[in-house]
Amino acid sequence: MPRSARPPATSPAVPRPTSRTIRTCGSLRLEGFLVRNYGHLQDELQEFLASHLRSGRVLADQTVIEGFENVVDAFLGMLRGENTGKMTVRVSDPR
Repeated sequence: MPRSARPPATSPAVPRPTSRTIRTCGSLRLEGFLVRNYGHLQDELQEFLASHLRSGRVLADQTVIEGFENVVDAFLGMLRGENTGKMTVRVSDPR
């Protein structure tokens, strides 16, 4: 009896992968983009984003560390991914 490429109708259905299966067994590819490839859109972005930043509709995320004495800890924290957005060290006025 020749084997067909299709399973017989009586065989059990192959289970579909669930989101849990995909999370644990699957793979994911993330791709970024190069900003320099979109320089021609910079004016449009600035026009759109500046007004939204001024109005508060878009907020820039940042992590602020207080004191110059913590600059090394801030840098190492940035390398470890402990910051959200921009890592800033706020230094008080020496006066």
